Amino acid sequence: MIIVHTYQVPFFWVDDKCPYVIEDGIRRDLPSGTTRKDIKWFRRPYPGGKNEAFKIQVDWNVEGDKDKKYKVALDHKTWSCDCHSFKFSGNKRTCKHIDKIKEEYL
Repeated sequence: MIIVHTYQVPFFWVDDKCPYVIEDGIRRDLPSGTTRKDIKWFRRPYPGGKNEAFKIQVDWNVEGDKDKKYKVALDHKTWSCDCHSFKFSGNKRTCKHIDKIKEEYL
């Protein structure tokens, strides 16, 4: 039995030389004669319960009224802006600067 402990399902393959398995992007050669049935896979938990590789973090500098500049940020699924309107928007959690970025890029 070969134990594989990875985030993703391991990829098993046999080439001309020997069987191998891809473990989270890294090739691991296996003994000759190893089959898919010999592999026991355990899913490795993501730190914090989520895969950090899929998080999106983007910042934009947006020009507002009277030549003021504001920073609009998208952190995974959460939008933010450093303008006063966003800070006081309550449950709406948006402002015209965020709406401008959404309209332009999404």
